[in-house]
Parts: sequence; C-alpha cells; structure tokens
Amino acid sequence: SGMALWLKADDLDLADTTAVSQWNDASGNGHHATQGTASDQPSFVASDADFNNQPHVHFDGNHELAIPFSAELNPNNVTVFVVATVDSDTGTYQGIINNYTSNTGWLLYAKMSGSDNYWQVRTGTGSAQIISAATDSVVPNTPSIVTFKISGSDGSGGGTTVQTLSVNGTSAATSSAVFTKKSSTSNTPILGQVGSFQLTGQMAEVVMFNRALSTEETKQVEGYLGTKYGISGTAGFKTSNPYETATFPAVLG
Repeated sequence: SGMALWLKADDLDLADTTAVSQWNDASGNGHHATQGTASDQPSFVASDADFNNQPHVHFDGNHELAIPFSAELNPNNVTVFVVATVDSDTGTYQGIINNYTSNTGWLLYAKMSGSDNYWQVRTGTGSAQIISAATDSVVPNTPSIVTFKISGSDGSGGGTTVQTLSVNGTSAATSSAVFTKKSSTSNTPILGQVGSFQLTGQMAEVVMFNRALSTEETKQVEGYLGTKYGISGTAGFKTSNPYETATFPAVLG
C-alpha cells in the first residue's frame, strides 16, 4: 500500500531511439511524466547490456520530464527507489530527480564534481540538509539502485525524523535532520534536472511510496530491481508471500 508513482522503461511501447514525450505512471495514480517540447524530450533505448538487456530512458544534458504537483507525491514520509547512472564523469553535478523548492521537499543527484563521485540527497529542513553515499558510489554506465527514505516526520519540520540513503541494498548514510515537505504547486517531481544541473545519463525505473517502507518491504523492492537489472548485492530477496515472484514482488502488487 502507499505506492504513489511507478515509472518503468519497459512499459514504454516505443521503437529504439524514439523521443519520450510521456512516461506513464504504472501505479494507477495518473502521475505521468511529460515533456511537450520536442528538443527537451529524452530518448528511449530498447536494450542495454549495462542494464541486463533491459530498456532505459536516456537524457542528454538538455532533457527533462515533469509531473504536475500532487500532495500524494509530497507526503510527510516517503520511500523512493531509482535505477540510474551517468554516461561519464562530467566534473559537475548531474540531476536525477528534483522535488524541491526553497528548502522544502527533496532532490537526488549524482555529485561528479571534484575527484569523488557519489550519490547525494538534499532535503528541505529550513536550512538544507545533505546526505551523501560513499566515494565512487556513482560509476559511469553502471546502474545503481538508489533508495531514499524519510520516516517519523510530521512534514513540517517536526517529529523524530530518520533519513536514510542506500545504494544497491547497502546503507550509505543516515541523518536525524527534520524534514519540511514541499507544498508549492510548481511542477515536480522533475526527472533529469536539478536546477541548472541536468543529467547526461540513463534512468530505467522510479518507484515512490508515500510512506516509509519497512526493512523487509524495502528489500523486496531492491531485490526485484536487482534481479531485473542484474545489479549485484540485491537480487534474490524473497519473502514467504506466495504471490511474490522474482519479477513481481508482493509489495508492488
């Protein structure tokens, strides 16, 4: 329960290299990611060996997809899973998802500036809180499962908040900073862009829940994504639930 958004590239019924004007939300909530300007549309890649021969959506540094504001996508607590990577070390930040305005909400990017390349999340706390994964956790052309979770927050800068960032099923960073959710009605989330920093890279799947998943539920989703995209360290997790399979974990059902 609580799935708010599910974008998966294998749902796109497109020919290879076709521009992506709309990435439909498979959660059933209608939070489709769209781009009406042709020059800003990313492209569909039908198969990539780096992604276990699965498809992905490629952003070239000038592309983005936006989703209209919804309170369902801006809850007090959230769990987000993203399968993505960058094409190369560009020496600058590369935006993955932007759901952030004026120190409220959250955003995810690949920090490629300097000699250390790693995943980083920034959250709205009144004064921004940044949590970072390990050095070299971003490897060009090698997809990662990036999991971000907020639990215990009241969404208004209070509560006993825990923020966690994991990469490929392994905890990378935690924070007890309070969280202020985004309430501005500007289009967000935006895929492939964080402010002036845009993604030159690949995104295969985004799954968002409007609650903090349990440890077991988190492992189910990471196991599903790890199996699907051939990412080591996460594949094969399965509970005793008879409805769960390697490609359809019960938590996504």
